[in-house]
Amino acid sequence: MKKIVFIFLGWVFCASASSALASQPTDYSDQLSNATISTFVSGFSSTANNISNIDTSNFYVGDTIYAFFDDGSAISYDGYSNPIIKVYSSSLDLDISSRNFPFNYPNTVYISKINLATHTVKFTPSANSTTPWQFLIKSTLSNSIDNFNDANNRANYEGFVNYGVGITCPSAWTSSVASVGDTVILSDYEAGGTGRGGTYLNMSCSAPSGTGTSQATITIRNLINPASSGKFPYLIRHLDGLDNVIYGDTVAGEVVIPTNNVRVSASVDKILTFQIDSVGTVAPNTNLCSGTLSPAASNTTATAVPFGNLTLNAFHNLAQHISLKTNNPGGYVITAYETQPLTSTIGITLPNVSGVGTSGTWTTQAINNSGFGYALQAGATITDVNSVGIGATNIFKPFSDDAFNPDIIMSHDAPNTVTDNAFVCYRVAAAYSQPFGAYENAINYVATVNF
Repeated sequence: MKKIVFIFLGWVFCASASSALASQPTDYSDQLSNATISTFVSGFSSTANNISNIDTSNFYVGDTIYAFFDDGSAISYDGYSNPIIKVYSSSLDLDISSRNFPFNYPNTVYISKINLATHTVKFTPSANSTTPWQFLIKSTLSNSIDNFNDANNRANYEGFVNYGVGITCPSAWTSSVASVGDTVILSDYEAGGTGRGGTYLNMSCSAPSGTGTSQATITIRNLINPASSGKFPYLIRHLDGLDNVIYGDTVAGEVVIPTNNVRVSASVDKILTFQIDSVGTVAPNTNLCSGTLSPAASNTTATAVPFGNLTLNAFHNLAQHISLKTNNPGGYVITAYETQPLTSTIGITLPNVSGVGTSGTWTTQAINNSGFGYALQAGATITDVNSVGIGATNIFKPFSDDAFNPDIIMSHDAPNTVTDNAFVCYRVAAAYSQPFGAYENAINYVATVNF
């Protein structure tokens, strides 16, 4: 009888020990979507609109910056209690001097940059169970939500901080409920080894219908990364039906936060090259803008279009070549306007072409119908043929005489892929009734970049 009792007790002992080992999860990991440290620095406001001694070495273009006073209160603006939220662009000082913040100087000002990460926690239960699993990760705060308005929340964040955590439980765990508990303080033993003890964030997923034995994924969003690099411990542990920890089911791991991002920087010089010249426009009889260049074409330069003596009641055609290259993100626009119509030394004008505009052609010259106008033709290379201000090459129109409302000659809303170029074709005709004399005007071209 004693022998039977001894064997029975031994079997119970062996089964209990083997069950604890068998139910410990395998293939566990915690992968971060962003492993960049957060940053918390202080500066000093000695005058109302000045902050000095800010270390910007860990700020990168595009970072969101928060600012608050030494007592933890948010630096407000425009009469509201909102903290400064600014996208960092280059050098710091946070552009604070231009915002007229109500500093209670002299005072210490804290600048913070948070980096949020999504944690993808994976593990494979070794046995099916219907009780909850927890994920705990090292933290430094006793509160569960950090709003930056508490002076005690300026800690160096030697762990992860809850910033409105959202949890997605494993999809195969039917009816699973996620929960974010209070932070807990664990001893080294409870946390899995020497030096691992401390404050942990506590998150869990229930499994009322069972976990199965396939790999499970818990997604945890909106944890603030620490402000220091290093190895940060986490735990995946199992609870029993009374919410007691089954320590034999616990696994302990670490996530690594590197020293910081590798700062890679480069600069690209601005390019804006605009040129007016006579390339392709000096040979008489060259066909441009649905017409042929007049004999005077050989005299065309970058700064002069000399028609010379006009044969009455006939078209005279000359042209110039324009080109532009820019890497400005918003592209460019070239505009033009005339200072006046062609005007003689005694004030008589040769009128601008009329009745043509952008919808008709100027192909015949009637007696007593003087005129001056221009047409456009795309050059050999152009990013977008629609960049040219006039669509068809045989449509002539008058130049605008309003510097505040000039004509668009050529434009594009992005950097050039090639050097855009076009021809500006000038056409003049003098009717039999046009008074004799020397006529001239000036055409002003302006190239600007779009912002």
